Amino acid sequence: MEKALMNLDIRTILFLGAVLLSLQIIPLVLLFVLTNQYKGINHWLVGHTLVSLGYFLLVFRGAISDFFSIIIANILITAGYSFSLQGISCFTEQKFPRYWILALNSIFWGIHFHFTYIIHSLSLRIINISWISFIISVFSASQLLNNRDKRLLISSRFTAIIFLLHSSLTLARIIITVNHELPNSLFALNLDGFQVFYFMACFINSFLITTGFITMVCQRLYQDLNTLAECDFLTNTLNRRAIEHQMDREIAYCQRENRKIALILLDIDRFKSINDNYGHDSGDLVLQHFTQTLNFIIRQEDLLGRWGGEEFLIVSRVDSVEDAVVLAERLRSAIQNEKVIVHHTIITYTVSLGVAVYGVHGQTKQELIIAADRALYHAKNSGRNQVAIAQHYH
Repeated sequence: MEKALMNLDIRTILFLGAVLLSLQIIPLVLLFVLTNQYKGINHWLVGHTLVSLGYFLLVFRGAISDFFSIIIANILITAGYSFSLQGISCFTEQKFPRYWILALNSIFWGIHFHFTYIIHSLSLRIINISWISFIISVFSASQLLNNRDKRLLISSRFTAIIFLLHSSLTLARIIITVNHELPNSLFALNLDGFQVFYFMACFINSFLITTGFITMVCQRLYQDLNTLAECDFLTNTLNRRAIEHQMDREIAYCQRENRKIALILLDIDRFKSINDNYGHDSGDLVLQHFTQTLNFIIRQEDLLGRWGGEEFLIVSRVDSVEDAVVLAERLRSAIQNEKVIVHHTIITYTVSLGVAVYGVHGQTKQELIIAADRALYHAKNSGRNQVAIAQHYH
C-alpha cells in the first residue's frame, strides 16, 4: 500500500480528483431531469461541470499551452464556484450578489494573467485563486445559514459546515503559501506537503458538498410530496385524511393534559346556487375566499381542513363550550360581512356552523364528528347563517 502511494504523483492525484468531480455530475444530471421544478439545480450542475473541466485542464499542464492549462483552467474553476453559489441563492430564494461576484472574478482573471505571463509565480497564483475561493465559500455558507426554510435545516446546516471547512482550508493555504517558498512548477510540489493535502481535501469536500445539496433537494421534494398528500389543492387547507389524523393527535393531547378541543363544522349556505348562477369557476373563487377569511380569524395553532365539497372543519383548543361558540360566531359574522367580486359581479354568501367540544359532546373522534354534524344539520334546518351547539352525549 505504501509503495502504491509513493508511486503517485501530483498529476495522478489531480486526474483522480477530476474523475471524482466528473462522476458527481451524473447524480446532478439525474436530479435536474427528475426535479427541474426547483430553481438553482441547473446552476449547480453547470458550476460543477465547469470545475471538473478546469481540473482536467490542470492535469494536462505541460502538454498543452499555459493559456489553457493555467488561465482557462482556473477561470473555469472560479466560474464554477460562482455558479454553485448562484445555485444556492436560487434554491434558497435569496438574493445572489451577482455584481460583486462578477467583479471578484474579473479581478481574479486579471491577476492570474499577470502572474502567468508577466511575473511567472506559482505561489502568487495559488494565493490568487485561494482568496476568491475563500470568499465564495464564505458567501455560500452564509446563504445556507440564512436559509429560513425550516424543512431544510439539517441538510443546509451540514452543507454550510462543509463550505466553512473549505474556507478554512483555503485560508490556511494562503498563510502557508505566504510563509513557505514553493517551486514554480505545480508538479514539482512535495507529495507530503500541505498543497497536495489541500487538493485531496478539496475533492473530498466537493463530494460532501454535492451530497449536502442533493440532500437539500430530496428533503424539499419529500416535504412537497408530503404537503400534496395532505393538502387540498384548491383551498390550500388540510384534506380530510390529514385533518382526521390531526384530530387523533389533538384528542390524545386532551386525554394527556385533561384539556378540551372544539370541532367546528362549517357549510357554505346554498353553495349549489352559486355554482348554478355564476359558474363553477366563480364557486372555486368563493371557496378560496372563504378559507382565506377563516385563516385570517383563527389562531395559528388552529387546524383548518376541507371536509368535503363546501364543508370545512376547524379543530381548536378551547377552555369551554362558550369559547368555541364565540369563535364560531366570529367566523359566521365575518363571512356574512364579506363579499367576492368576480368579473365585476358581487357575490355574497353566508355559512352555517355546528359546534362540538371534546368531553362535553363526545369522548371519541367519531362521537365528536357525529355531534358536530348533527349540530350543523340543525343550523341549516333552522334558517341557515347561524351557529348551533351539539347536544350533550349520554
